[in-house]
Amino acid sequence: MKYDELTLMQFADGELDEALMVEIESARKNDKELQAYLEVYVTTRSALIESTKEETIPSHINDLINNFSP
Repeated sequence: MKYDELTLMQFADGELDEALMVEIESARKNDKELQAYLEVYVTTRSALIESTKEETIPSHINDLINNFSP
């Protein structure tokens, strides 16, 4: 498999440029190992999103985020 784990996580999150997304999507069709990795990342991402849907962020944390200045 020629892609590192970070790249695969970014793929699962939809954070890669279109060309690399298409390349990985094409590669996964013939690579069982790549398919397995992507299944884990996509499933984990979905589970994390689902588990935090009802989570309320405390107002002081929202204030820190909204007023952040690097």
